[in-house]
Amino acid sequence: MKISSTCALVVTLCLAACGGDPASSASSASAKPAGSAKPADTAKPAESAKPTESAKPADAPADVIPEMAEFMKMLDGSDDGASKAVKKFGKAGIDSKELSDYTLREPKILKTEKKSDKVTCYDFEAKAGMMVDTFEGVCWEGGKIVSVAKHDRK
Repeated sequence: MKISSTCALVVTLCLAACGGDPASSASSASAKPAGSAKPADTAKPAESAKPTESAKPADAPADVIPEMAEFMKMLDGSDDGASKAVKKFGKAGIDSKELSDYTLREPKILKTEKKSDKVTCYDFEAKAGMMVDTFEGVCWEGGKIVSVAKHDRK
């Protein structure tokens, strides 16, 4: 009896820690895990809604070029979304491994910097699995990504 209870507890905690969403047990188990040991985890899904909402307004500001807005829309969490986006918007010869090797979703622009009349750079973050990837100095010229200065994972 103790072993089966312990196993059930371990499975429940593992699902809660990895963000698993068993729909049938979510309603019956939501009261205890949400209020007890996992308030931070319940805050994280609420935060995940914010990047989705803020990714939409990120397309609207006048300082975001249309190509960057379309690029961000292509980061939809699909296996090939990022690589398709880089193929479409990356300048020939650019080292795009930083951008295209991950399954990126829910992008959010953190900073926009206009370097010149022709070059605009962006810092943005996007989710990749359970991690958040930050890309700094993603510079655009002539509708193409010409450089990526830095990539970090949190």
